[in-house]
Amino acid sequence: MSPHTLQLPAILQLTGEPPHFGMIASLTEQGLAFDFQASAPESHCIGSKARLDFDFQDQHFSSDSLLVHIQGQRALLTLKEPPAQTLAVLHAMTRQNTPSLASGLSMLQIQHACHAQFMAHMKTVLDAFYRLLPEKIEIARLQASSMSMAAELGRLSQTLNPLRPNLIRAFTLAYPMYPGIRDERAADKKTASELELVDMAKVDDWIRRTSIAHAVEESIGAPAEEFNRHYGALLKKARKQVSHPYQAEFVLDLLAELLDPLKLNADTRAFVYDVMGTAFQKQALPLYQAMLQILGKLPPESLRAPAETPSLAQWLR
Repeated sequence: MSPHTLQLPAILQLTGEPPHFGMIASLTEQGLAFDFQASAPESHCIGSKARLDFDFQDQHFSSDSLLVHIQGQRALLTLKEPPAQTLAVLHAMTRQNTPSLASGLSMLQIQHACHAQFMAHMKTVLDAFYRLLPEKIEIARLQASSMSMAAELGRLSQTLNPLRPNLIRAFTLAYPMYPGIRDERAADKKTASELELVDMAKVDDWIRRTSIAHAVEESIGAPAEEFNRHYGALLKKARKQVSHPYQAEFVLDLLAELLDPLKLNADTRAFVYDVMGTAFQKQALPLYQAMLQILGKLPPESLRAPAETPSLAQWLR
């Protein structure tokens, strides 16, 4: 199979790393070539798992992959059990029926800027979260329904302080671009028997977490709604509420994963969600204003030309 040239704008996110923006350059039986628009990952990332995402004809496609080689600004990926529809789209594409390269890169750069702005601002949110904790803990201790609950709250600062480096890395460096899609794919892989064994504790936690997130979004109001509308227009989504990770629900979902190893009780977890929600709400106005400013900017008129397409077979010799 000869290299199948694509030049399709895409996003590649390695495990524990920030998302990389670039293009799917070509496709062969050995894998696909991905050109990074900015700096490529370091060589120690070879062998890492990665998530590949792209849009085509107003539909989103994704696949798990493995980074097997890096040469300059180009990487070779192997797809790991790609969804049949994703693979079919890649094989069907030609340079004539892919989206405009210029418009695709412009959109990609705006998404990149929004994501970078969000991660940078989450450092401020985390600082606010840790500033709020002592006062919120003291108030909650006085209102605790039991001695054991009051005792756990009393230890909470000592419990959460060592988690701070992990939170900073997760929210300000490796924040996922498509957390909702990740969750959907994980659910799709569950068997019928697994789905029958519902963990009610997790369901209750999700309900409480989602309720807190929705209250936060309502309190933010117009700035969040305006961003949703403009970001949806960027992605050419017809629905009013476009799913994106730049809102309280996805922030609290990631926080829930990071809290799991701490084995906190349900009420304490809900308390932590509430404090993080308050911190996010307090910092939301400047965040959404900055992201709206990015969305309002005109696409760059000059874009870096795509790299030449070398033969992937040379990499595999």
